[in-house]
Amino acid sequence: MRDPNRRALTIALTYGAVSAAYIVASDLALHAYQPSTAVEITKGLGFVGITATLIYLLIRRYLTEAQAEAARAVDAQQDLRHSRDQLAAAQAVARIGSWDLDLGSGAMQYSDQVYRILGVEPARFEHTLDAFVALVHADDRESLAETQATALAGKGRTEVEYRIVRPDGSVRYLQVRGTLQSGSDGRPARQFGTVQDVTERKHVELELERRNRQQTAISELGLAALRGSSPKALMDEAMARAARILDVEYTKVLALLPGGEALALVAGIGWRPGLVGTAQVPAGADSQAGFTLLQDSPVVVADLRTESRFSGPALLIDHGVVSGISTIIMAGGRPWGVLGIHTTRRRTFTPEDVSFVQTLANLIATVVEREQAQSAARERSFLRQMAGEVAGLGGWSYEVASRRVTWSPEVSRIHELTDGFEPTLEYGMSACVPEHRERIQRRFEACVRDGTPYDEEVQIVTATGRQRWLRVIGHCERDAEDRIIRVQGAMQDISDRKRLESMLHQSQRLEAVGQLTGGIAHDFNNLLTVIIGNADLLIDAVGDDQRLRGLAETSRQAARRGADLTQRLLAYARKQPLAPQPTEVADLLAGMDQLLRRSLGERIEIETVRAGGLWRAMVDPAQLESAVLNLCLNARDAMPDGGRLTLETANIHLDDAYAAENLDVTPGHYVMVAVSDSGKGMPPQLVERVFEPFFTTKPPGQGSGLGLSMVYGFIKQSRGHIKLYSEPGEGTTVRLYLPRTWEAGAEAPAPPRTDNARGAGELVLVVEDDALVRNFVVQQVQALGYRVVSAADAEQALALLQRHDDVALLFTDVVMPGGMDGRRLAEAARAIRPDLPVLYTSGYTENAIVHHGRLDPGVALLNKPYRLAELADKLHRALHAPRA
Repeated sequence: MRDPNRRALTIALTYGAVSAAYIVASDLALHAYQPSTAVEITKGLGFVGITATLIYLLIRRYLTEAQAEAARAVDAQQDLRHSRDQLAAAQAVARIGSWDLDLGSGAMQYSDQVYRILGVEPARFEHTLDAFVALVHADDRESLAETQATALAGKGRTEVEYRIVRPDGSVRYLQVRGTLQSGSDGRPARQFGTVQDVTERKHVELELERRNRQQTAISELGLAALRGSSPKALMDEAMARAARILDVEYTKVLALLPGGEALALVAGIGWRPGLVGTAQVPAGADSQAGFTLLQDSPVVVADLRTESRFSGPALLIDHGVVSGISTIIMAGGRPWGVLGIHTTRRRTFTPEDVSFVQTLANLIATVVEREQAQSAARERSFLRQMAGEVAGLGGWSYEVASRRVTWSPEVSRIHELTDGFEPTLEYGMSACVPEHRERIQRRFEACVRDGTPYDEEVQIVTATGRQRWLRVIGHCERDAEDRIIRVQGAMQDISDRKRLESMLHQSQRLEAVGQLTGGIAHDFNNLLTVIIGNADLLIDAVGDDQRLRGLAETSRQAARRGADLTQRLLAYARKQPLAPQPTEVADLLAGMDQLLRRSLGERIEIETVRAGGLWRAMVDPAQLESAVLNLCLNARDAMPDGGRLTLETANIHLDDAYAAENLDVTPGHYVMVAVSDSGKGMPPQLVERVFEPFFTTKPPGQGSGLGLSMVYGFIKQSRGHIKLYSEPGEGTTVRLYLPRTWEAGAEAPAPPRTDNARGAGELVLVVEDDALVRNFVVQQVQALGYRVVSAADAEQALALLQRHDDVALLFTDVVMPGGMDGRRLAEAARAIRPDLPVLYTSGYTENAIVHHGRLDPGVALLNKPYRLAELADKLHRALHAPRA
């Protein structure tokens, strides 16, 4: 809009001129009839001047307000667009999409994220409620329909979780929220809301819930056994729990009859009425029961219809059983019977399922042994053996009058005490860590005083100094006069479950960081590419102007630091593209010697301890070099007054016992690289947090807290293991365990070109959805001597490829909006031109060309942000690489 002052002045002057002309003309026309004086004309002109001034002021005010209102409207539109962009970005990061249902027509609208969640192509998907419901898992459609009916009945806001089956057959868990909007007639007219893919979280929750249910069942059944439950009652309860926890239709306990030729069905769930207590199955060597009795381990049946090891009994065949697990019940050192769980569905049982069934069999066996025992002493011994060997559960008791404490052998083993140790109440309480001691003592005293039972989880320090988590249960026992005479209960080592929970929380944190980082990395690195490239051009262009050169250098350094920060976050989230290859670790570390000595300074003494015959490791050598350098710089910072840094290598085998203590470790052979310093060390509470992102022990402004996080993510993504040991005053050691490979070492890659390789007029097709980045890349590629045609998406790129048969190279971004990313574009392009070279570029690749954290074979990738020299080198290599 033009200047309101000028427009108002123009209108006022126009009015004044016309009015003045009118007065003068009127005076001349009337002069012949009635003479007028100059005073009257002057008064008229004065009046015109005053009114023109008023008109100017009024119009200027009106135009100023109109201009301000227009500016506010423009700002509001920009804010709305910005809000929509932010919403779309947030939805992509959180895997959340939005939907909108017209209740009248049944038509549905989706955001782009919904299509990715559903695994469908927008153009091929029918946008109706029926089409969406068709994707819902058949077992969940009824509950979805009930939820929808409840919402339409006036409940308004709804939230439901259910499964869908994608067109590719994969099952995903979705969390859907919705709300209603009424029409002018007050009836529901529109329903809209959000949908979020929660599959990964759901799988971890289900697995943790299943393991907790199994552990709880074993603990409670063990307590029932300790309290003297009969074998029949325990079998019935165990079979009912097994059916619920493992989601099977049938469970059974078969007892071997005298003579050993048959087994009787003595307990079970799901069988036709009258069979439990009467049915028998043969125990011959060719039958399933006989085969199970001969095995030292559980027998898993994938499909009874095709089983060749034995013949299935009529009992199972008549009930339509397909899959199952059976295991022997040993009592008194002899086969007592068989425990089995069965389902009519074809199913693959996990090792945890098999272990749970075996544990139930062992539990039943122990109770049977107790019943067979003749003396109370042997009975208590069998119960303690059951608690220790079957459920990791120990019994204890406290005599109120004498204050005598009794522990079963398993409780002593949990505390890592020798046989014959005589426990006291004071010792038991002192074993708890200080932060838990007051709570458990308060609950115990309430049980002794009022009979209040308790069930607590506490952490203890064993006699050898190791920390363990225990579940402690206590109940009181009263005499005939209702006085509390004894408190007894059980202890169970639940350290494994606690570690699993910790891994779940770590996984959730990792997923959150990964989603956040992946969401911003692509756009952020796009911007940094332009900033770094322009800074490079400015440095070349300013000549001898030191001030401008300094500003350009500062801009480039700041942009590179931003790129490093994004890369470190991607490394921690295990989302950086790796190029692992067989690597001679000893040679790599030897090549770093001069770099480390320059970086650490003369006050740090470097010692190297290298094992002979060191294995090759499967690892990305560039990232390993960066990780080792990062650890060495951390060690230097821990020794401000100087000290000794030791680099050690060795061949290591991590066995099953180590893996049991470190749940994220796969047993096997590893190449170990250790970095040790003689610095001040760290207390345990800091050691537990060192791999957390943004956690640092350095003063503010002296560390980002991402160094060790980056190393941690890189090692985990490389399928390795990392362990940090530190004590105050004793220094710190970080050990990297890299997976061994038997493959021959790869040839050393050609060194990167140091000059800007020039093109010879070859035509390059540049595909980039961001207009700012696209224009910048086109200028850079042209400056390197290439001809360029560019496209904003895959559709435009394929059209250009059809028109230009002399395109020599496809240079495409990986992550692009729409239904076709860079990888699919390359596949479509090579369907037209099979020999067309492709160079990918991206600030974040998602899963298009990187799978399981590793760059796909044969893929050329230029990571954003990049410098002109890197671009020149990658273009030259892609164009001149040998064709497959």
